[in-house]
Amino acid sequence: MVVVMGNPPWPSVVEVIDVDLPRPRMAEALSANPAYHALHHQLLGLLTKYDPAHAA
Repeated sequence: MVVVMGNPPWPSVVEVIDVDLPRPRMAEALSANPAYHALHHQLLGLLTKYDPAHAA
């Protein structure tokens, strides 16, 4: 599970994402897993969206 938090001054939970990737998580296996890439893209999008440096 990944919990994405918003930025201060009022930090809050923005989104909770379940991570349904097989264990053990080996880097070689993750790099070939489309679900990992989708999760990575989703998380980067959320981090960029809630980063004040990227605010419009």
